[in-house]
Amino acid sequence: MVTLSKSFGIASGMAVLIAGFGVGRAMAGPARPAEAVKAQGRAEVREPRPEHVEAGVNHLRSIYARLKAKDFSESAIRALSKSDRRMPFSDLAENVTFHKSTNLGFPKYAERPEVLAVTEVYHYYNRTEKAPGVNRFQPRGYHLVLFRDGEIGKFTECELRFPAEPDKDGVYHVLYPKSKGYDKGAQTPECEFSE
Repeated sequence: MVTLSKSFGIASGMAVLIAGFGVGRAMAGPARPAEAVKAQGRAEVREPRPEHVEAGVNHLRSIYARLKAKDFSESAIRALSKSDRRMPFSDLAENVTFHKSTNLGFPKYAERPEVLAVTEVYHYYNRTEKAPGVNRFQPRGYHLVLFRDGEIGKFTECELRFPAEPDKDGVYHVLYPKSKGYDKGAQTPECEFSE
């Protein structure tokens, strides 16, 4: 009985010692120089694979052909199924709301009637907080834009603009090259605060 108690005491003591060591290491954090941590952060920047972007472009081409055959009517847009509005490889998007949702938008902005559809599935902001309330971005990939003339634009974050003035509802809609007022627009915050 005494032997059992001693071995139990030793085993219990070892468990406490091991558990205490593990907690201490977890609380202390990594024992690496700051430069190594920064280098690791840079290595983890995500971007879409080129073949995924190309699959998205091909999907937009097929959507365009179907909508053009119906003269781009509102009823034709409404008739698109959920799978039509879901871009290929959207399960890999940075924004998790895109993973299982419809992620091809059809804006109704009177200020930019040249835009038929947009998606951000193939764009990664790679946001990091450098200090409390101070964000930095390493944008990669593309915003895909389907124009009414059939052209498909692949725009980086720094090619987008915000208009100088809001629309009649007080909203600042993103402007793409070819959009009215683009030349007078300002860079998006994600581009302005990028590294």
